[in-house]
Amino acid sequence: MHNSQNDAEQAHSGAGAGWDGSNALTSGTSTSPIATLLKSDCIGCHSSTTGSTRVDMNGSGNLVPIVFNTGGYPGTPLAGGNFYFTSTGAAGNNYGHNVQGIADPEIDGMAWAPGDVVGCSGSCHQSLAIADPVGSSRPTAQTIYNGCRGCHTRTSHHNGADTSYRFLGGHPGGSIGEVRGIEDPDWEYETATDHNLYLRSDPSLTDPLSIGRFCAGCHGAFHAQGVIDPIFGVVNGGDPNTDDIAGNNPWLRHPSNVNIPNNGEYAAIIGSTYNPTVPVAKPLAGNPSTVEAGDQVMCLSCHRAHASQYPDALRFPYNTMTAHNGTGNVTDGCFYCHREKDLP
Repeated sequence: MHNSQNDAEQAHSGAGAGWDGSNALTSGTSTSPIATLLKSDCIGCHSSTTGSTRVDMNGSGNLVPIVFNTGGYPGTPLAGGNFYFTSTGAAGNNYGHNVQGIADPEIDGMAWAPGDVVGCSGSCHQSLAIADPVGSSRPTAQTIYNGCRGCHTRTSHHNGADTSYRFLGGHPGGSIGEVRGIEDPDWEYETATDHNLYLRSDPSLTDPLSIGRFCAGCHGAFHAQGVIDPIFGVVNGGDPNTDDIAGNNPWLRHPSNVNIPNNGEYAAIIGSTYNPTVPVAKPLAGNPSTVEAGDQVMCLSCHRAHASQYPDALRFPYNTMTAHNGTGNVTDGCFYCHREKDLP
């Protein structure tokens, strides 16, 4: 409460802050007091100098998910991936989101997020990798944040009425509501028996509750046919595949928020055991153990939400996959859905 105990500061934030091998919060470039009596900022509380992806906070039994291991990429990251490679400088810029306290704001010379259709001047935040602006330079005064809170806007542990998935949601006054889904209580630390469940959406409609609609807030050009944002009215030009028939419009990029076809090479997926390494979006009443007709390919089917050990935050090494060589792994990656693409 007074930032001191046994003649030592209790607050640790800034670069280098995190949990050590004794499960104590330490280090960081600042030991100054933090608002609301916090002992660290978001990055500090979810970082570790060890290889562990969960920390028992001071031996209390309260587990903290780790999304940034400062010493290297963990062998098995949690569901959102890990920010380690984005912390390594320019070479790691395209391995995931560049977040304040971990990475610099340069994104391979890009002025805004890939797939953004309005640019930062009209987006929800200026950058995830810079400090929050203040006063008139900040859109809608003090309601818009950069850093972790640029995405995790519903940061409240003490509001029973807030049902947002992982504290994700649109900014106040925006068109995106809270994200819905079913959370795995151990953040997919162990995935053989349980996993997150992501909500599917109708790709032809504005759906403020799905994870895909949330991602479209910054990466709107990657999404399915229809008006994906009621403010800017941007149309991708693809086919939502609600009828399992190939559309007439070619896709500029891989579709997202689109039904997995129940025919051709994709038919083998329908009815198969749900694979957490290639998650699909489902209705909340769907069977979490099985891929069903109407389930959708979404952003997180191929990408990690935070970052990964592969470029573009992919879940798999796309640049090492070779089609039609008969040696692909159909349990993950492109060949999980595109079964015929690896036939000799």
